[in-house]
Amino acid sequence: MKVKCLLGTIGVTFMMIHVSYADDDPYQTYNRHAFAMNQQVDKAILRPVATVYKDILPNYARRRLSVFFANLGTLPIAANDFLEAKFYEGSCNLWRFFFNSTLGIAGLYDVATSMGLPETTADFGMTLAQWGYNDSHYLVIPLLGPSTVRDAMGLGVSQMTLSVYPYIDDVSVRNSLEVTNLIQSRAQLLDFQALSDQASVDPYIFERNAYLQRRNYLLMQNIAHYQSSSTNSMSQSQDPFIDE
Repeated sequence: MKVKCLLGTIGVTFMMIHVSYADDDPYQTYNRHAFAMNQQVDKAILRPVATVYKDILPNYARRRLSVFFANLGTLPIAANDFLEAKFYEGSCNLWRFFFNSTLGIAGLYDVATSMGLPETTADFGMTLAQWGYNDSHYLVIPLLGPSTVRDAMGLGVSQMTLSVYPYIDDVSVRNSLEVTNLIQSRAQLLDFQALSDQASVDPYIFERNAYLQRRNYLLMQNIAHYQSSSTNSMSQSQDPFIDE
């Protein structure tokens, strides 16, 4: 499943989950079948493996791995910042990757946040929305989880061109990194599992509404960041560490 998105989904304010997104779900018959399959795969494989991972590795080691993979994810975030013409934020994320990869010991520690370079979010689906592809129907991707048609397209572009993984020549290293990232991301959801299971009599509706609400929030936040970035670009250097 798309565990990173689900982690954000679980964090949605549960008081607002009753908001209906039925009109955004014309493919519900297919989506429910894909959702059921994903639940079975998660129950049979992902959840048990993530549980063993969490039981074996101490919290400190899991935290270091989480920060490491978040650092790798900074590069596609920066790429999408530039694609959205958010040059100031793109520069900030490049510096963030540089400092975390060097001073942060290959990205195991987040030193950039304390230097005034906070973690941000961007992906190609958000970039498409920024340039006009606003409305998109809900879509459950087999084995990956909740998405929309637009975000599914964005995911393909991100995975094939913007992510660091396609540029790792050693297939075994690349696959090991991707699998480890999947497991550690799924492990972060375990503490929320009971809450998610009990949140709704219809888990499909709960996940759909929560995902779309969270996604809409991120898209609106991205617009605000774009407007803020445009203001910054007019008032200061586009590189936050260079004074002209």
